Amino acid sequence: VFEGTDNGDFQPNGDLTREQAAKIITYMLMGQEAADKLTATTAPFKDVAANRWSAGSIAYCVTMGIVAGDGNGRFYPTQTVTGYQFAKMLLVALGYDATVEQYTGTNWAINVASDAAAADLTVGLDASLSNTMTREQACQMAFNAMKANMVNYSSKGTNITTSDGTTIAMGASDAEPIVSSRATIADDGYLQFAEQYLSDLVLTSSGVGTDDFGRPANVWTYNDDEVGTYAKTADFTYTADTS
Repeated sequence: VFEGTDNGDFQPNGDLTREQAAKIITYMLMGQEAADKLTATTAPFKDVAANRWSAGSIAYCVTMGIVAGDGNGRFYPTQTVTGYQFAKMLLVALGYDATVEQYTGTNWAINVASDAAAADLTVGLDASLSNTMTREQACQMAFNAMKANMVNYSSKGTNITTSDGTTIAMGASDAEPIVSSRATIADDGYLQFAEQYLSDLVLTSSGVGTDDFGRPANVWTYNDDEVGTYAKTADFTYTADTS
């Protein structure tokens, strides 16, 4: 999903741009090989030429309702992305409808923050969502999204447009987690993002999962190759005399 620079570094504190965010989301949804084959036959925006490296990803994300321009035909691909904006992109990728959940309009950031927290997208972040996303923070949020539940709606209601141009969904049902028997990430009866889009990524959290100190641990594998073993956070710890 992420790549380093040609010099072999990652630049974890570097700012995330809008076109980089679109590329990341596309990799998450399609995989790198398929995403790199995306092209744009025409310029998706005035400031995104059809032959720009990110044009295919931007066009795809626009089609999926994940990103949008400024309403005047511009996308500003090199502009930085805030935590709110990246969280909105991930929520839409998880199945949340931007109109139903009111991710546009005056209170869009509040609504995004609420849903992002409920989906555990902000776990482990060390900064406010109002700040510009760094590359390592985007990594953390993308990783959280892989463990989050996919959702759908029994009904998205009827869209109406208010006098100020805001579109509101009336009569929509609540977003509900998708029921699934897959259990590569969590055996909870629901479909997680990675279970839908990254079937080769597997989390083993019980049984054989222990680290070098014998602590219960999460073991992550990808294509049967171990990514790493990470000790679980204890519910309670104490110290006692022993001999």
